[in-house]
Amino acid sequence: MKIAAQTILLLIVCFASIEAQQQRRLPRFEDYAVREIYRGKTASVKLTSSSARMFRTMLRQNAAHGVNFAGHFILATWGCGSDCHSFAVIDAKTGRVYFSPSISFVGGQMSQDEDRLQFRKNSSLLIVAGARNDEEIGKFYYVWKNNRLRLIRKTKLPLTNAAVEN
Repeated sequence: MKIAAQTILLLIVCFASIEAQQQRRLPRFEDYAVREIYRGKTASVKLTSSSARMFRTMLRQNAAHGVNFAGHFILATWGCGSDCHSFAVIDAKTGRVYFSPSISFVGGQMSQDEDRLQFRKNSSLLIVAGARNDEEIGKFYYVWKNNRLRLIRKTKLPLTNAAVEN
């Protein structure tokens, strides 16, 4: 009887540990894989908002390269200063442009080698690494769903040795 209780307790602890590890595991691109990649002609960029009109050149240049995000979207990126990146999402099928209301730009952390915006054409995951709107520094994991970015996780960026020494 005592051995059975110990075995059950050990199993509960193991399952709890596995569950905790899965919850701590960072999102990966393959966790948010898309089924199809659009291979058709990219629609003309629709300049229906003031932001789209302001960045029309960058949006059109990025759209010319085709799908690079979440199956049928184009994550258009451009610089906004030293180690600063802005972006928008373009639907390659319709040409509609989406700007994130929560992220206007992302800047880098000193000595950070990681790309500020990480994305794949076969995944709806977007990883933003750096200073979001010059307010919060970290690594932010977003999923593109229903034509908007939804924050699913955030972590702190580790300080590099060079950043600690300076």
